[in-house]
Amino acid sequence: MRWDFQALHCKSNRSLSPSRPSDSSFQEAQRGVLHLLPSRMKNDRKGTAYVVAQIVLIGAYLLAWGKGAFEIPNALSWIAVAGFIFGLALMALAAMQLNKNLSPFPTPRKQSRLITSGAYKYVRHPIYTGLSLAAFAWAIERGNSIQLSLATLLAGLLHFKAIHEEKLLIEVFEDYPDYQSKTGRLMPRLF
Repeated sequence: MRWDFQALHCKSNRSLSPSRPSDSSFQEAQRGVLHLLPSRMKNDRKGTAYVVAQIVLIGAYLLAWGKGAFEIPNALSWIAVAGFIFGLALMALAAMQLNKNLSPFPTPRKQSRLITSGAYKYVRHPIYTGLSLAAFAWAIERGNSIQLSLATLLAGLLHFKAIHEEKLLIEVFEDYPDYQSKTGRLMPRLF
């Protein structure tokens, strides 16, 4: 069996065999593969790492689906269901408001514009807020301590992803610092 990395646009005429990989040929092949990725993924590796970690945590959360070990009062169950529905609705509304600007990656799209109305009037990252709320609410409603732990990790990850994203948004939108001063990151400012 012979691996031919020419299809991946390597500069070398050599092919790699599984029995004798060459470091320089591997690096050339890796560069050849990188051109297949969107430029935002190549230019913002930290942002890409946040997206991959987010996908892994959401996947683990979904795999831990089911009734958990602890029981909750009926009234709290209804509150949790309402929180779950509100979180999903907030995510959907914010995604619709972003429209063509929507992306899982922190790097702003070219030709994007800053959205400061609707859900974005109250929090700068309403999709992250809605996702965190929905994850916590469903874990509580199900009494699932594993999901509750994963929701906590996800909320922490989204907090740090938002911080990273805001550094990039400041570079693109000159009025972003003013927006930051008036609007909470993940929770509405009360004062």
